[in-house]
Amino acid sequence: MKTDMRIVLTKQLLRKGLLSLIGKMPLSRISVTALCQASGVNRATFYNHYDSVPMILREIVWEYAEKIETLYMKDIRSSHSEEHALETCLTYLQENKEEIIVLFSNNTESYIKGFGLEVVEDVIRRHRNELRKQLNCSDDELYLFLMTTASGAYGLILTWLTRNMKQTPKEITAILRRLFSIRTIRP
Repeated sequence: MKTDMRIVLTKQLLRKGLLSLIGKMPLSRISVTALCQASGVNRATFYNHYDSVPMILREIVWEYAEKIETLYMKDIRSSHSEEHALETCLTYLQENKEEIIVLFSNNTESYIKGFGLEVVEDVIRRHRNELRKQLNCSDDELYLFLMTTASGAYGLILTWLTRNMKQTPKEITAILRRLFSIRTIRP
């Protein structure tokens, strides 16, 4: 299916406009009018693609989640190393650090928590049977384990990026390996 370049451009303009505004104010205070002005897109065009401003943020978060999962799975197939695959994902996040920092700023905190939970629940739903066998646990235990693991990894990675720490993706992978068994966080 061919993607209409006007749609791609419109979504890019709205994305850039939203990230610019998030750098200045909480998401809850960003109106459709302000976003359209910052993006150079009219309101009717905005509503052709989105119902609300947070929907754009949700789309961005899901794009990152899907890209990370794709990178991870592709690297697992080629390198057969979970650690190398995780390092590849961390390199991708580091390369997009400026945008990640804006996305996960205090101005989006409550929204990001909700979207992050959505992403983790999606991984659990799609891989429940495999993960339950691997971990030999009930659904509740699996959920609690993965939420704890995801929260810990999220906090570590976000701290690494936002504090501009000097560790390489390889070093962060080693820290994660020490904290969690890499096998248990495989999606």
